[in-house]
Amino acid sequence: MPASAMRRTEHEFRALLHGGSQTCALRCFTPTPHDLAMAEPLDSLWGSRLDGLIVTGAEPKADVMEDEPLLPLLRQLTAWGAEQTKSVIFSCFAAHAAVWCLDQIPRERFPEKLSGVFACQKAADHPVTAQLPDQWVTPHSRYNTLDERAVRDAGYLVLSRAPRLGPDMFVKPCGNSEFLFVQGHPEYGTEVLLSEYRRDVKRHESGGLAQAPHWPENYSETEHAWRDPALRMMRGWTSLLGASRPLIGVA
Repeated sequence: MPASAMRRTEHEFRALLHGGSQTCALRCFTPTPHDLAMAEPLDSLWGSRLDGLIVTGAEPKADVMEDEPLLPLLRQLTAWGAEQTKSVIFSCFAAHAAVWCLDQIPRERFPEKLSGVFACQKAADHPVTAQLPDQWVTPHSRYNTLDERAVRDAGYLVLSRAPRLGPDMFVKPCGNSEFLFVQGHPEYGTEVLLSEYRRDVKRHESGGLAQAPHWPENYSETEHAWRDPALRMMRGWTSLLGASRPLIGVA
């Protein structure tokens, strides 16, 4: 992703981790050379061992996952994380790519972009959902989804779901690690959905986006109703890492 987006994403996850009273050490990695002033080169990750890793998303570039330019890198991150971490979060696009790498489950295209703040229901007891209520809200911003039946049939445990969204969060043991897949964006600040909407409007007006974007559903730029659930979720995830001061990477 662009340097500005990477910087924002790192800040969001850092705020989510430390806002939940977690004491952790955070390292940021990027494969893009011009971002190295703000992060370590991704090549330095392969010789590391982390308690946890957060693999962030990116905008899809291809109609099918096999043609995505980032797929080889996601395949490498998935294999590395299974052996060198206690748990990995795969966020949005990274979740779709990792599920493809592991089980060849294809993503499915929505008729139009899904953008907004949506209510999710707890679907299973797990450390990640232990502190969450039966229902909470979280932002989603994506063009694709995964079929819940295909996910469950492949051995994933669905932790939360909602109509239209499909599985919101789901987990699967992989090697030495437990992978957490998050289709939404609990890390988002209040302004991100608005920023993405304005970006998409400009793209549409310039001819770069065929379909005019809709205002994000259930969204108010003055409300941050998903903040507390996001902090609870992150506390649950870091409990999987075990260490009193876990070392977490963001890539």
